[in-house]
Amino acid sequence: MIYLNILLLFFSFNSDLIKIERTADISNGHYFIDDTSLPFPFSPVTFFKFGFPDKSLVIVDIYKIEKEQQSITKNFYIRIFEDTLDGGMYSGKWSEKSYNGIQAPDGEYQYFVQINSLDTNSNTIFKSFSKTILIYN
Repeated sequence: MIYLNILLLFFSFNSDLIKIERTADISNGHYFIDDTSLPFPFSPVTFFKFGFPDKSLVIVDIYKIEKEQQSITKNFYIRIFEDTLDGGMYSGKWSEKSYNGIQAPDGEYQYFVQINSLDTNSNTIFKSFSKTILIYN
C-alpha cells in the first residue's frame, strides 16, 4: 500500500516486511545512510535511516551472516524493498520477517541499502552495508 499526500509531501510505504516513511527534505545535495541501525534485542523490529537529494531507485536487501570456525559467509536472505522514491530523508523499519511471515532466525544480519539516482546528470550509485543482530527470547 502506498499513501501519498501531495500537500505535505509525505510518503509512507507499509507492508508486512517493511515500513518506510519520508521524514524531511534534503537541501544540501548529500547522500546519507545511518549505519547505526537500532536493533532492539528481544524486539522484532530493526530501524534505519537514509536520505538522498533527488529521485532514486532504492533497494534494501537483508543478508544473513554465517560463521563456521574461521570462515565467515554473507548469504542473501531477503529483498525487503525496491521502489522509486523522491529525494528526501526516510526512516525505515524492518519487521524482521521473511516473505511468508515467518520470523527471521536469531543471528547476525546485514542490511544493504543501494540508492541509484535517476537524475540523468549525476548517475550516482550509493551503497552501504550495516550490521544488526536479532535475539529473541
